Amino acid sequence: MCQWMNRPLFSPTACVGWYDYKVIKGTPLMSAFSFYRVEIDMPETEIPIVYFRKVKRCSTAKGMDRQHNRMVNEACDAWRQYDFKRLTVSRVPAEEVVPA
Repeated sequence: MCQWMNRPLFSPTACVGWYDYKVIKGTPLMSAFSFYRVEIDMPETEIPIVYFRKVKRCSTAKGMDRQHNRMVNEACDAWRQYDFKRLTVSRVPAEEVVPA
């Protein structure tokens, strides 16, 4: 039985939004996604370029570390041709993400 709606788990409408949440090692329900804030400082501008990335959440610390390294490498490769001064990639909570 689904604990949220008292319906059997095999029902297609058993848990609305089941794909948005998952349990990680006994913690309460968490979002199934991680959010990263990418901030690029250019030499000719004072205001940095900021954008957010949404990726599937990893369940282990080692996986999260690898994912962060991958996000840094992808951002660095994408912006390398623009000769940026500083690139910062940080993991942020979902509440901090600005909707598009």
